[in-house]
Amino acid sequence: MGTGIDFQCEHCNYRPSLCVGTGMKFDEENIFQKDLERTILYDLLDDEREYKRFSLAAASGGVLQPDYGYKVYRCEGCGDLHNHFYMQVKLNGQILTPRYTCRQCRILLVKMDDEEVFTQIIHCPLCEEGKLQVEGTYLWD
Repeated sequence: MGTGIDFQCEHCNYRPSLCVGTGMKFDEENIFQKDLERTILYDLLDDEREYKRFSLAAASGGVLQPDYGYKVYRCEGCGDLHNHFYMQVKLNGQILTPRYTCRQCRILLVKMDDEEVFTQIIHCPLCEEGKLQVEGTYLWD
């Protein structure tokens, strides 16, 4: 079960809603299982290059590590928050993790720790004056 987090800027109307964790359909078998022409992984990673990289790793014997699910990522350029699927696949002693870039800045996004999302002061990327407050949380499946 995952947790949804609704934020609100204390200064402007910026109100992102982000998710962390996993739902029921994201068990290890479903992530790499073929469904018609592609796997669920294609939709989770939302990036053709990353999908190919992880599909090849899985086909080559890569093992999905236990800490996977939706995480919050932050752009160090514009400060915008993003929601992306995080996973680690161990292959030949190396750990592969997805690489995501900000659609606006084209800068590599940095994954925030789940606890950090609730405790760190996050400045509003829209107005750059206010801070984001956790307005509410909810469970999602």
